[in-house]
Amino acid sequence: MKSNNLNIPIYLNQQVVFDLLAILEDGFSKFRAVKTQAVDSESKSSEVGGSITASNLLSLLGVSLSSKLGKSSKNDSTQEFSEERVHTPASLFSKLKTTLEEQSEINFLSLEALQKDEIRTGDFVELEGVLRKNPMVNTIETFVKVFEAFIPLIDQGQTKPKNNGRKQPNENEMILEQMKAVLNDLTRSKSVDLIVDLDNKVKAVLSCNLEYFNEQDAYEIIDGKFKVLGKVIRVVKSESEESINLLRKTSFGIFNTDVMSDLVGNFNVLSGNGMNIPDLITEIEGPSIQVIPIAIYA
Repeated sequence: MKSNNLNIPIYLNQQVVFDLLAILEDGFSKFRAVKTQAVDSESKSSEVGGSITASNLLSLLGVSLSSKLGKSSKNDSTQEFSEERVHTPASLFSKLKTTLEEQSEINFLSLEALQKDEIRTGDFVELEGVLRKNPMVNTIETFVKVFEAFIPLIDQGQTKPKNNGRKQPNENEMILEQMKAVLNDLTRSKSVDLIVDLDNKVKAVLSCNLEYFNEQDAYEIIDGKFKVLGKVIRVVKSESEESINLLRKTSFGIFNTDVMSDLVGNFNVLSGNGMNIPDLITEIEGPSIQVIPIAIYA
């Protein structure tokens, strides 16, 4: 096996890997039996048998090894060794990747490839870059943390007790609650968008399912440089008026562009008042692609 296929998957859609291999190989066997025989001239009588089993979250099936050694009283004897081999999901992914490479089914993402129409919807694509959080989630998380830290300082001595001494919620607190509601809506799904920026020329939006991450934590790999193998589901060229909406999985996806532009404008005004908060980005313009990742690996 080539060393470039000795990959460590951080994210692996096992079901897709199994299905694609089964299609490519017209089904695949779970076991492969290997038997060897040898003859020696010693005159002994013995029999040894044993098995080793192991299972973990990455195992497709238990791994078992067994051996048997038989000797007769004659001058020659036969030794037989049999083993059953099974693949883990990671090794099956390596096998799938090798097969796709041999059939020239994988395109490498680049600006030139997009401009030449070499990457289209439905293609397998490999890309490499630094993974970032959905900028919408990143910005609002930062906003909430900053407001939670500074609201007590801003409001100190400014709010006068009303209605029998009870403190009334002020505008800052109302904004904070609204932002928390937006953040909750963005993060309640079982899927998450990650952004890969390829040399500031092309962006890829990865639509990831949280259950396929190790420890089911997508943000453990943020800011790391990884390779991605996936299937393209959308291509947006630089001259296109279309974009990839980062709010499409939330209730905010129903609002039109004008409404969201007003929200972004108001938010960025707040961000400019002495607070170092990233700009609020709700869409990724071209050149960009949207990908369903099969694996994210190092």
